[in-house]
Order: sequence, then C-alpha cells, then structure tokens
Amino acid sequence: MVDRIPEDHQLAQRLAHGLTAIDPTLVEIDKTETNIVHLHFSSVGKSATEVVDRLLEQGFKIKLIVPDDCRMITHYGITAADVDEALLAIREILGR
Repeated sequence: MVDRIPEDHQLAQRLAHGLTAIDPTLVEIDKTETNIVHLHFSSVGKSATEVVDRLLEQGFKIKLIVPDDCRMITHYGITAADVDEALLAIREILGR
C-alpha cells in the first residue's frame, strides 16, 4: 500500500482542484498536501450536514468535522473515476 501513496495524493489534488472549479471557497488548495481534502461549506448556501447526508445516500464516504466543514480521503480502492463521480454529485447537490 505504501507504493500507492503518490497516487492517493494525486487523486486528492484532482478532487481539490475539481472542488475549487465548482466553488473557489470549498477548498484551500495550498492546504491539500496529502490524501485528505478538507471542504468548507460556510459560504456555498448549503450546510455541510446536508451535503454529507446526500453524499452518504449516494454511497460516498465523507466525514463531518464541524458544522460547516468536512473531509474526504483518497485511498486504496478509490479511482480517478470515483473522484469525478464525487465531483459531479457535489456539483449537483450545490446546484452549480
């Protein structure tokens, strides 16, 4: 699994950049250095709880951290296609 760490980091960057394309306030790109992507929903018109609940319903794993923030993690079993599906789901949930 250690061999996969660079791929996980690349997928996290793909996710972070895709989220920024949806709304620049969702992610701080410069703080995405590992396979963990922190999302901030305070200025997008939806609560993190609502977004998390809808993503969980669609089979995506996402963790609520505080009322307006959550995180997503790329790891073994997650592909670029999975990241793209998550981005599409988030775009639809946010109505963008």
